[in-house]
Amino acid sequence: MDYGPHQIVHALRLGLQDMVLNSKTIWLCVACETCTARCPQGVDIVKIMDASRIFAKEYKVTPRIKEIPAFHSSVLTILKYFGRLYELGVVVLVKFKTGHFMQDVKMGLKLIRIGKLSFLPDFAMAMKVNKLFSKAMKMERKSL
Repeated sequence: MDYGPHQIVHALRLGLQDMVLNSKTIWLCVACETCTARCPQGVDIVKIMDASRIFAKEYKVTPRIKEIPAFHSSVLTILKYFGRLYELGVVVLVKFKTGHFMQDVKMGLKLIRIGKLSFLPDFAMAMKVNKLFSKAMKMERKSL
């Protein structure tokens, strides 16, 4: 990250939206909520990062790390169709979107070998999550 979460919050308070929207930090945040849990002021930093990404997309700010939007859209696509994260599916989609087909192959094969990446997704939650995505899309269309 080029800025810490507290720096992002302070930048927004100072009106430095361009600095925030053009930072790597908002795209690299994985929403683990560690910073939110540790914040002495009780600030929900994860929501700030999410909102910053949404504003960056609305203002058509290109992320400084080109693989990040491919990753985000791939994760959402996999969640939409399979109901839960299917890591190998995310990897395949990211590779097709970025064109980096051979990058990380050794690591991927090792993860498959030790059982950390499964070939098939778990379909148990697929229908429930697909309904949630459909409902959210309808709500978004109504708000426009």
